Amino acid sequence: MAAGQALDVTLPAPGGPPPPITGDAATGDAALAVLLACLHQDALLLRGELLTTLDEDGWQRLLSLAAAHSVRGLVNQRLTDSSVVSLVPANVQRDLRDAARQTAARMLRAQTQIAELVSGFDTASIPVIALKGVHLARAVYPNQTLRAMQDIDLLVPREDLQSATDIALGLGYTPIRPFTVDQEAAAKSHIARLTRPESLDVEIHWNITAPNVPYSIDPADLWARTVPVDVGRCQLLGLSPEQLLLHLCAHASYQHGFEFGIRSLVDVAATLRRFDAELDWELVVRQCRAWRWQRGVGVSLSLARELFGADVPGDALDSFAADTGGAATDTEVINAARVQILGEPSLYAESHHFARLRTTPGFWPKAGQTWGRIFLPRSEMSRLHGKNLGLGRLAMLYVVRSCTLIGRYARSAIGLLEGGTAPLGPAERRQQLRRWLSEG
Repeated sequence: MAAGQALDVTLPAPGGPPPPITGDAATGDAALAVLLACLHQDALLLRGELLTTLDEDGWQRLLSLAAAHSVRGLVNQRLTDSSVVSLVPANVQRDLRDAARQTAARMLRAQTQIAELVSGFDTASIPVIALKGVHLARAVYPNQTLRAMQDIDLLVPREDLQSATDIALGLGYTPIRPFTVDQEAAAKSHIARLTRPESLDVEIHWNITAPNVPYSIDPADLWARTVPVDVGRCQLLGLSPEQLLLHLCAHASYQHGFEFGIRSLVDVAATLRRFDAELDWELVVRQCRAWRWQRGVGVSLSLARELFGADVPGDALDSFAADTGGAATDTEVINAARVQILGEPSLYAESHHFARLRTTPGFWPKAGQTWGRIFLPRSEMSRLHGKNLGLGRLAMLYVVRSCTLIGRYARSAIGLLEGGTAPLGPAERRQQLRRWLSEG
């Protein structure tokens, strides 16, 4: 991390109550404190005196935060099951119950979709691994309404990726943009997102990491340790508990720079609780070393233990610290990751291009970079919007893009173009964290 950019966040004792947050991505508000208490493994942290700090606006903020971080089901369960439920306003209880019903309905649709896809894959003798939410909702959380899903992630062997894609397209799914399987697999861990009316989006993976990045792995390691998973209406495969844990940590750190929201670490804590008796920590450490993930896993596990009481052995963290010269448990890095992950996901609309603008010297270079980001080349606009664009359509899209970007970034950009500085933002902090992660 750059000098002079330490973040003001107090470190509590491991497994202790959630700390007061005073970094720039969170302001120590009462709603955030209640949210963290609702998500902690220790239910006794949700005390009456904590709830009484919320006024009407505070309760609405709690609902907003829970929705933004996709943890309304968990908040609903903790508040409903606690001895202080009488302190929860009736309208808040009603909103959380409604959200739980919506999640239940969404999960039923997901089960139907998964069964339909897997049936097609089975017919073509394509093995399938359930990833992330598909696995977690059924095999980790005690109730599938506790783990909302925005999409369905399935993994198939690379040699079956084209066939699996064709099966999904035959079931009525359409890609969000034109693509070829070979081009996608050369650059990403999955093909373009597939959509269908009244259905959850689908991502078909061939790996859990993109190729040619520092944290890339060989997917053969995943297939060697699969376990059976019941996802409601069909049986498929899942990652082993050890590899599931590592994937969740890598997803939060390497793939999303700790800006995927609170749920990413709540999933880590829930996985540790579910597989506490059977998790082989020696295998976790050994596999982590083989994949060279010590930095991202070390920080993820440290934060899951600190914020949510995850049962992480000190010996494992010591191993990651020893492997990285202490970097995997460095206080300043953990502070930055904590502020990043506790920030509201809406903050992350700031792109990495705007973060680069912060560090570009001089008015004209900044102006040129801004122009280039608004008026993308015609080929790039065609790729983004899925068709060969005529001049009229292209001009209209440039107008829409200009208005959108100006509305989002105008105030900050004007200050930067005039030679001023701006506070460290989520996108720049992400770049710093990703640079640090790549050093491992």
